Amino acid sequence: MKFNRVCILALLALILPFANHSLVAQSGGFGASVELNDGSLVDAEIRSINGEHAVVVVDGQENSLPLDTVAKIRFSDHNNEPAPLVHTIAMIDGSTILSEAFSISDRELLTQTNSGVEVQISTRLIDYVKFPAGDAAVDSNWQDTVAQERESDALVVSRDQKLQMIDGVIGNVSAESVSFTVGERTADVKRNRLAGMLFYRRVIDDFPPPTCLLDLADGSKLMVRSVETDENSFLINTVAGAKFSINPDALVSIDFSANRSVWLADLDPATNDWEPLLTSASVLDRLKKFSLARIDESFAGKPLAILFQGEDESWQRQQFAKGFAIKGGGKISFLLSGQYQRLSGLVAFDPDANAAGIVKLVVQVDGLNRVEEVLDAAEMKRPFSMDVDLTDAKRIVFQVQYHDRRSVGDILHAVDMKLHR
Repeated sequence: MKFNRVCILALLALILPFANHSLVAQSGGFGASVELNDGSLVDAEIRSINGEHAVVVVDGQENSLPLDTVAKIRFSDHNNEPAPLVHTIAMIDGSTILSEAFSISDRELLTQTNSGVEVQISTRLIDYVKFPAGDAAVDSNWQDTVAQERESDALVVSRDQKLQMIDGVIGNVSAESVSFTVGERTADVKRNRLAGMLFYRRVIDDFPPPTCLLDLADGSKLMVRSVETDENSFLINTVAGAKFSINPDALVSIDFSANRSVWLADLDPATNDWEPLLTSASVLDRLKKFSLARIDESFAGKPLAILFQGEDESWQRQQFAKGFAIKGGGKISFLLSGQYQRLSGLVAFDPDANAAGIVKLVVQVDGLNRVEEVLDAAEMKRPFSMDVDLTDAKRIVFQVQYHDRRSVGDILHAVDMKLHR
């Protein structure tokens, strides 16, 4: 990121009107670093935030900054780390609250996060509560269990390394037990026998995208519809309608850029397939297991990386956290639901693969070829840059075709792939 105070001040002077002092909710402010959409970063004092603007002070100059020009607001570094054994309270809008203890009374959940944020929310806003895991089976199978259709509330128990759901109605929850009704019978179930609780919803809400994502120092994450400030705290309204008052000391960041783009690799692939150049049917399944596209890692289990030639013609290696690795013969697709405008990203050969790779990259959008590019590892000095129109697109498919009747070195890394709304 660029850090240039002079440039920031000049930009503020050009694009921002002087603040209307009626917007300022306090004489002091909250210290933070403000990152703009172009990557520029500057230390600032956050005086207030309303629905569309943040009033900030930079080097004594106060301005009203439109929130659509802000990528992220970062607060002071925290040494806090999520406690190793916490309850994960997942809300129906994707927010997650981490806490060491909670209770439920009259369908209201009460807790306090490790950052000191008081929480009181209706259980109708809760998807599930996952208890601190006592064994690996709970962690590895939890999401598959949560994804199952429900016709009622359910308790989740771990038996023989497998998770099972018991349908019923969840009542009050104390530190020791859960009041649970099955049919006409109500019993208090010891919490230490449970892996978690699932809550039933008659209607699956279609929430709008969040305005921003808020990270707490304890690891909790909130999908935020609106954020404002009063004299001492941030007033948060989540997408699902839960309300929080949060002290700035509990905050790590408020990310306004997350709603504008998402990582393609964060979507679950609709299909992931691979066909060999030459092989017998008897070994196909065994080969396929090791040849399907890998998400967020190379085929060697390492971070994704690409090589490129810098301005001084020296070769440089850069790693990326997000993307996928795909071999020649590979084909992977993602469902888009018509909510994105374009795809951007970089494609290059795996720098650890044989340099003899030659492939044809084909990208289809709703059955139409949008990219058809022959890539030759021996000739590529820069990664292939992608910019694909996705207006109203429902599906995108990436296919790596063998081009020279050989498969040596035919491994691509598709990195920094972003879907833009």
